[in-house]
Amino acid sequence: MLLKGSVTMFELLFADNLYYTSTYWPQLSSLRESFINETVISQYFGFIKAHLKLIDSGKHTGTARERKSFYQIFHKLLSLESFVVGGNPVVTCTGSDRDYLMKIRHGPLEGDLDRALLYSEAQRRLGLARKQLPGQVKGSQEYGNYHILQTWLLLVRGIPLKGQLKMVTSHN
Repeated sequence: MLLKGSVTMFELLFADNLYYTSTYWPQLSSLRESFINETVISQYFGFIKAHLKLIDSGKHTGTARERKSFYQIFHKLLSLESFVVGGNPVVTCTGSDRDYLMKIRHGPLEGDLDRALLYSEAQRRLGLARKQLPGQVKGSQEYGNYHILQTWLLLVRGIPLKGQLKMVTSHN
């Protein structure tokens, strides 16, 4: 799932406070930037578009589900905007970003957080990110690094390695 760009699996690599990890996890997590690629970015776009489509359907208008969808859209937009400048995904939000997301998630969608305004703002920010991504990604790989993941899985399974696990950013 990681090689296919699953947003959830990818973001686990960047999470700081996981409740439980194996002794092997830090090795893979230390190479997490090797997995930033066009496929992952495409999955972020797809994730956002799916939630916009759900909101657009009107099926959950005025419900907690709609607020959660807006929350997820704006949270993932922060990651796309971070990718534009060569950064990592925003897994844990802080400061004004967190405050804004929590207002969307838990407050009524009215005033500055009106449903139509949020939808329009999400479309605008998604369009900006689309103009700048992909192709701007450091390493600019199309897919995740198969070699790193395969080597790590062999290590976890106790199969001896010939070389050391290391970050590879070229098209190997």
